[in-house]
Amino acid sequence: MLTRRAVLMGAGGFTLALPFLPSLQPRAARAGGPLESPKRFVALVTGHGGSWESQFFPDVATTPETMQYAGRTIRRGALTPTEQDGMTSLSRVLRAPTTELTPALLAKMNVIRGIDSIIHIGHNAGGMLGNPNATDDATTASLTTPRPTIDQLLAYSDWFYSDLTTNLERSMLVGSQRSYGWSSPDSQGGAIQALSTYVNPQELFARIFVPDDAPVEANPRPLVVDRVLEHYHSIRDGNRRLSAGDKQRLDDHMERMLELQRKLSVVVECGDVAPPAVGNVDQWNPPYLYDPVQHEAWAQAVSDVFVAAFLCDTSRIAVLSLNDLSTFTTYQGDWHQDIAHLCSNVTLPADISIPALYDLPQNILNESYQRIFERVFLDLVRKLDVDDGNGQTVLDGTFVMWTQECGPATHECTNLPIVTAGGAGGAIATGYALDYRNLQLPYQDTQYGTPNAHVVGTDELYMGLSLNQYLGTVLQAMGLPPEAYEESPGIGYGEATPSQYRVPLYPQAVLDAMGERLPWLSEA
Repeated sequence: MLTRRAVLMGAGGFTLALPFLPSLQPRAARAGGPLESPKRFVALVTGHGGSWESQFFPDVATTPETMQYAGRTIRRGALTPTEQDGMTSLSRVLRAPTTELTPALLAKMNVIRGIDSIIHIGHNAGGMLGNPNATDDATTASLTTPRPTIDQLLAYSDWFYSDLTTNLERSMLVGSQRSYGWSSPDSQGGAIQALSTYVNPQELFARIFVPDDAPVEANPRPLVVDRVLEHYHSIRDGNRRLSAGDKQRLDDHMERMLELQRKLSVVVECGDVAPPAVGNVDQWNPPYLYDPVQHEAWAQAVSDVFVAAFLCDTSRIAVLSLNDLSTFTTYQGDWHQDIAHLCSNVTLPADISIPALYDLPQNILNESYQRIFERVFLDLVRKLDVDDGNGQTVLDGTFVMWTQECGPATHECTNLPIVTAGGAGGAIATGYALDYRNLQLPYQDTQYGTPNAHVVGTDELYMGLSLNQYLGTVLQAMGLPPEAYEESPGIGYGEATPSQYRVPLYPQAVLDAMGERLPWLSEA
C-alpha cells in the first residue's frame, strides 16, 4: 500500500519518492478532507546590498493603509505594478516579463521595507539569517554571541521536521557560505561554525536522491527513473483507484525528474571544443565570470534540484547564496571597489571610469539585481507554484525570502531589502508592499558623525523595526514557538540590545516589540 508520501520501488532497494497522490489514500484519510503538506523554507541571499530605495522598493504612494505601531506609523498597500513594453514592474529592480510576473504570482508575494539589524555588522556572512557574529568587524564579533542561522535552527528542530522518514538532506546549502550551525547539530551543542556548501547542482542532486551507503558504480549510474519504471507502470496502469488527475500528476513528476537529470548531464559544445563534463559547476566558476547567461543557467539548475527535493520530500530547506554580483553583469572592472563601494555616489570620482552606457555604479548594480530577481528568484518561485496534491501549490506551503548582506548603504544593515513569496501554509499574508520605517527618525551616524549620513544616493534613510522581530515571525510561521528560539523572553531571534552607538536609533518601543510577530505580515 502506498503511504502519505509514496515511493516507487526499484532493483537493489532503490526508491524514488513521489508527490502526494490523493486518490490512492485510504478511504478514511480521503473522507477527512485534504491532507496538510509539510512546510518548506528557502533563503536566497545576495552579497553587499547598495541598491537605492527608490530603485528597489515600490513607490511609497502604493502603501496608503496606515497603523500606529511601536511608536511609528507603518504603511501597507497591495502590490500594484505598472506594465509597459511587455514588462511588469514594481520598481526598477523588481520587474520581469508580464507573462512571468503575473497577477496570480504577485498575490503570493510581499516586498518588505524597514527591517534593520540593531547590531552594526559591516561585511558579514550570516547576519541577515540571524548570526551577526559572522562578521569581519572585530568589535561586533567580540560583543555578539555566535548562534545558528535560522535555516539550521529549523533543520534540527522537531517542530519543523517532525518526521524524517523520507529526508535525505536536512538543508540544501548552495553557493557561498552563509549558513552557520552547531558542530554537534543533533544535540544542538558544540561550537557554531560555517557550513560547507555545494556549487555543483549534479552533486547536490546525487546527495538528495542516492542513499549514503549506495555502492560506488563503475559506470555512470542509470537515470533515476529507469530504476523504478516497473513499479511506476504497475501503479500508473494497474491501479484502478488512481484518478485521472493523479495519473497526470504522476506522469508530470516522472517527466520532471527526466528533464532535471537531462539538464544536469548536458555537455556544452562550442564548435570542436567541449568543456569538461562536470555537471554545471563550470557556470559558477571562471571562464564564465562575466557571462550572466551562464550564471543564470547554473542558478536555474540549482532551483530545479530544490523543487524536485521538495516534491519528493527528501529535503524541506534550501539556501542559495550569491555573493559575487559581478557574475550577473558583463562588467569586468573592480566590482568590490568601483561598484559596491561607490554605489551610493551620484557622481563618479575622477579616478574611476565605467562604461558610458551605465553612467553610475548604481546602474550596474541594479542591472545585476534585476537579473537575479527575474532569472533566479522568480524562476524558483514559478517552479514552486505547482500542484501539491491537496488543492494548493508547493509555493503556498513554502516561505521563500530574498534578502541581502546590507541595506541601501553598504556596510550598514539598515533597511534590509526583503522580497518574499509563499504563504507558509497560511501563516503569512501575501500580496503586499509593507513599510515598517519611522519617517520621523532618519538614520544618523552616531559613531563617526558623518554629515548627511542619512542620505543614500538620492534617498533619505529612515530607521525600521528589528531584524530580530522579522526572523522570529519567520520561525513562528515555520511552526516554531518562541520558546524554541528565544534566548530571553520577548527578544525575537538575535541579540537583545543594540550596538552602543545605535541605541539612540532604536527607541524602547522598538525593543519591546522584538518578540512580537510583525503586524500585517503574519495576519493570514
